[in-house]
Amino acid sequence: MDKSVKLLCVIPWNSPFLWAKSVSGFLNLLFPPTMSIGWYLASGWCSARRKTVGVEMAIQSEADFIWFLDADQVVEQETFLKLWDHVIAGRNPIGTMQPCRGYFPQFEGSKPFQPMCWDEHGKPFTPEKLQTVMYGSLNCFIIATDTFKRLERPWFQERFDETTMARQSSLDQHFTKKLWDAGMPLWVDPSIRPKHMDAMELDWSFQNRFDDLMPCKKQPLSSDSVKLEVLS
Repeated sequence: MDKSVKLLCVIPWNSPFLWAKSVSGFLNLLFPPTMSIGWYLASGWCSARRKTVGVEMAIQSEADFIWFLDADQVVEQETFLKLWDHVIAGRNPIGTMQPCRGYFPQFEGSKPFQPMCWDEHGKPFTPEKLQTVMYGSLNCFIIATDTFKRLERPWFQERFDETTMARQSSLDQHFTKKLWDAGMPLWVDPSIRPKHMDAMELDWSFQNRFDDLMPCKKQPLSSDSVKLEVLS
């Protein structure tokens, strides 16, 4: 399948500063030798716009697939090859999960730094096996460019309070639900585990480092807290 495939790797980031460990991971990535690879740093005023610009560039450059790879991901050499095996097997789009930054007490049952997806009721969970999800993460995922021809625009969008500009729900939720409704759900493979850069690299062990402090005392939520909105 990869003999004539053209791939565009999109980093939805427009800052001149990138995590050094992320960049070194990108430079060492392995790809099928016959695949045509392009890289593009998408610019825009928000993440939704930057991802949209990435899709527009993929269409313009006639790329067959897009690999969205956020600038704060620390990946292993074989990360793309593992994801690509799923694409070849018909599991497209396919993505990974990353440890969250911090703790979201509004999600009952969640843990600090937990890699999370959400079910149809908005309840967080961490998949233990390869599966499709209604609400997932878009930090590191592959998708066929033609998929966007079957989706209405805007492809990516945030929801926010127009008075305070506080975000109410994220583009990840909207887009993965849109894929679900269109019969093209996002697959996730929990065995592929990019680290999430913060002041340090967050890996899957962080979610269990605070078990002796659980359940965490819930704090009053600020107006900026992001909540999951189950979309109909």
